[in-house]
Amino acid sequence: MDGKERQSWYYDFGDGWGASVSVVQVSASEKNKRERISAGFSTYEWMIDEILKYGRILERQERKECSLAGGLKLATNGTQHGTNLSI
Repeated sequence: MDGKERQSWYYDFGDGWGASVSVVQVSASEKNKRERISAGFSTYEWMIDEILKYGRILERQERKECSLAGGLKLATNGTQHGTNLSI
């Protein structure tokens, strides 16, 4: 998480709705506790996948280009080093 305690990302769906994703570094026991009480991330796991892969949530056009090209070559702005994430 680039040495930060908390990071967040926002995604605008373009129809008046948006999503905010916050990531907090926690211990393994806290992660397990949060996962037990969490209702999950519904059908928005793709946001988490993109944050982990690209360091951000891609814009709709980028996602479309990525699927057409079979992959997107973007520089990431961070890497994960065994961090316990609770989302």
